[in-house]
Amino acid sequence: MRHPSALIALSYLLALGLPCHAAEPQWQKALCKIWSGKESSASMVGCEKINNAPPAGAFALRGPEILRRYGVTDLSVTPISPGKAEVRGLTERANNSRWGEARHRVGLWDCWVGEDFGICVRPQVQPNTPR
Repeated sequence: MRHPSALIALSYLLALGLPCHAAEPQWQKALCKIWSGKESSASMVGCEKINNAPPAGAFALRGPEILRRYGVTDLSVTPISPGKAEVRGLTERANNSRWGEARHRVGLWDCWVGEDFGICVRPQVQPNTPR
């Protein structure tokens, strides 16, 4: 049997027109800097970022340049402990490509740096639109 107070609360939410579930996260335009051991510097490319949860702080990146340069359709960063995350890529054939552990580096960019790779991301600033 369902709990009566939960049904009453749900009825109030529906009556007020409020959503009864959390909104799905959306892909957002971002700028990414990604490098691997074979590169001497990071390439800045347009990408899209989506915040995944759980766990808190998890996110994924995708974009055509990421696919072309690194052979993965998206990259995921999943925190495993404070300041440390697991980074994986997903290939076009849906194979999981483990990049390895990375440490968080705070600055103007949100960066995760591993032994032989790095991923940095920040929101893409939208130009002001005239009123």
